[in-house]
Amino acid sequence: EDGQTYRELIHEYIEQRYEGRPTPGEVSDVCRDYLSRLFTPKRIESILSHPQFQLNFTTALMAREFPTKWNTLASVVLATLYNAVDRRLLGLHFRRAVFSTLPHPQNSPLATSWDAIPSITVPLTSRNFLPGILATGSIPTVLSGESNIEGSDSGHHFDGGLLDYHFELEAPGP
Repeated sequence: EDGQTYRELIHEYIEQRYEGRPTPGEVSDVCRDYLSRLFTPKRIESILSHPQFQLNFTTALMAREFPTKWNTLASVVLATLYNAVDRRLLGLHFRRAVFSTLPHPQNSPLATSWDAIPSITVPLTSRNFLPGILATGSIPTVLSGESNIEGSDSGHHFDGGLLDYHFELEAPGP
């Protein structure tokens, strides 16, 4: 749509307003509301069926569903400690969920776990698109994250940056 969706996203993000100090649930509700306005069914279908581009994003999947504030905080502290000792230890507490419009191209590095952190693939659909998008940006203690996302294993999804802030995977040539 010639950048219209992006401009709307920026506007919605900048115009967020809260009374006092909002809870993660309140911030999540506001974000869920504007993402629902932004990503209409028509836009979602256009993204999922794009003939040239494949959408992929990740979340950090905790085993516990609907964690409390203290479970969430403990998980973030553990992730920080694990990562400081040995990145592979993150897999003791989190799995990587790769949301993707499938199928992956032949020999895609996204088709399997690319490091020691266990990974699952979540087929991206119109029914899990919005919860997945919200989860991938759900910074723990700022937003509440998402549980029970259709097509995913059970658990609670937070910002994929807990596991992979930046990653570069080599894709096979044409």
